[in-house]
Amino acid sequence: MNCQKCSGKGYIEIEKICETCSGTGKAKSFDPKIVNLSEEQIKLFMKGICGVCGGNGKIRIVEVCKACGGKGKVKRCQICGKETDQELCFDCRKKPHAFRIGNSCGIEDLRIGKFYVGSVSSITDIGAFVSLNRRLKGLIPRKLVQNIREGDEVVVRITNISATGEIDLAPAELQNFVIVEISKDLEVIPISEARKFLGRMVKVRGIVTHSKETAIAKIFTIVDGSGSVNCTVFDDFDADLDEAIEVIGTVRRNGIDALEVEKILGEEAYEIRKKIESEIDKACEPEFRGFLIESDVLER
Repeated sequence: MNCQKCSGKGYIEIEKICETCSGTGKAKSFDPKIVNLSEEQIKLFMKGICGVCGGNGKIRIVEVCKACGGKGKVKRCQICGKETDQELCFDCRKKPHAFRIGNSCGIEDLRIGKFYVGSVSSITDIGAFVSLNRRLKGLIPRKLVQNIREGDEVVVRITNISATGEIDLAPAELQNFVIVEISKDLEVIPISEARKFLGRMVKVRGIVTHSKETAIAKIFTIVDGSGSVNCTVFDDFDADLDEAIEVIGTVRRNGIDALEVEKILGEEAYEIRKKIESEIDKACEPEFRGFLIESDVLER
């Protein structure tokens, strides 16, 4: 969600009194310690006008927004909606809850002792394997497996994560709990820069311009004004042409293999379309390279 304090810009413009002229807008003399002045500013000083503030007595400076840390976006508690730096605010962390992790999350995003929602993928002689997402799977020991069948959605607690990446689970019983959806916390990048992150995970947003369905996946071509990219989606997801979507996935040579994808609505979708229109207008603007003939009339 966009930061309300900076309106999503990540910075705040502040008006301050000019220290050079102490707010008077006048300059009795030129201070040689002031560097990087333009020719226009020097001329103002020569006329007795402060060249730093242009005679206004005030200057505008830009500061990083402290509310969002310059990101332009803030998180909100998924239970009460308060602004917070995590998925839940301090008060709601005390309430019963379990996390449902997106496919973009890795083992580094798990926490021992926390509760997670998963699906029983198989039951073997050593216990029940529970898929926490497409990439992560943990084991409930055989002695703790009771009344569990393949395909069941269960709530588990992570009891240990080994150095080799094995996840030990225990079944948990929570009453009146809330499911909290979490994904990898990534900044949105322009599609034109995706190739710089080959083999790494990125988040992009764009408008669907083309779609194709194969035997194992759907391929969506999206644009954001800076470029276009093919996103291969293996999950059960569908989007119409001209819809805005957000994709988190791994960059490959032929596009992005999507781990998570969702539709974008409202103001955020409007901003994407506005950016694309702006880039199209800029590209269509003719470049003036001078007149083909010399003429005093044309030069006027």
